[in-house]
Amino acid sequence: MTICYGLTKFYFIQVLLECKRIGSTRFSHTQLITSDIRRVIRTHDELARTLAAQSVAVETLDMVLSQLVDSRLLRVEETEGEPAYELAHDYLLGEIKLDPAVQARKAAQELLDQEVHAYQHYGTLLNDDKLAIIETRHGELTLNADAMALIQKSERALKRRQRFVVGGVGLVIALFIAGMLSMLAAVGAQGAADQARKQQATSEAGAAAAATREVVAKRAEAVASTSEANANQAAVNHSPEHDHADRHHSNRVRKR
Repeated sequence: MTICYGLTKFYFIQVLLECKRIGSTRFSHTQLITSDIRRVIRTHDELARTLAAQSVAVETLDMVLSQLVDSRLLRVEETEGEPAYELAHDYLLGEIKLDPAVQARKAAQELLDQEVHAYQHYGTLLNDDKLAIIETRHGELTLNADAMALIQKSERALKRRQRFVVGGVGLVIALFIAGMLSMLAAVGAQGAADQARKQQATSEAGAAAAATREVVAKRAEAVASTSEANANQAAVNHSPEHDHADRHHSNRVRKR
């Protein structure tokens, strides 16, 4: 088994070197594994569409596939009337190293394929995170009509959500400003009412003070008038004419 594995590994490397010589290793075996390094069956049409996006001619693809099949490194079978290809052995996965950029592109393509399947069956759209991942690799992905429709509808849905969020934020800001203005108006009205009450109290206090001063003045005037009348009466009582009249009155009383 070890000898068989060693020979297969050696032969696999030799075939890859030959593919590299014709400039095709970058799209041959890497198209038959997932981003997490698992075998996957791909039809000829899928491989052709994927590689067409990378400017790889179908003739070059067919040449590489034929060489790998003849070397028993790939297994081919019919799927829905067309050939489909798969790596022949799991241990070949250990000989394939994916470039990080290739791995990221494959992960994005696999994500898109899964989401297209869900869109076809359930009409679900991409969420914001998945849309961002796919858009980052948009130019490197294989897009059919359903994939393009899914991306376009998801982008429109994202824009609607963004407008809704912006509108909601604007509404919140408007309500906040309106609330602040109402509060300021209420504070201003309360201040005006307090000022009016203070002015009224001041006016009432002034009026009361004026009335008090008037009463005091009248009382003082009355006291002064009384004092003046008493003084005048006293002056009359002590005048000579008053004394003579008193004596005359007394004499008349005695004569009687």
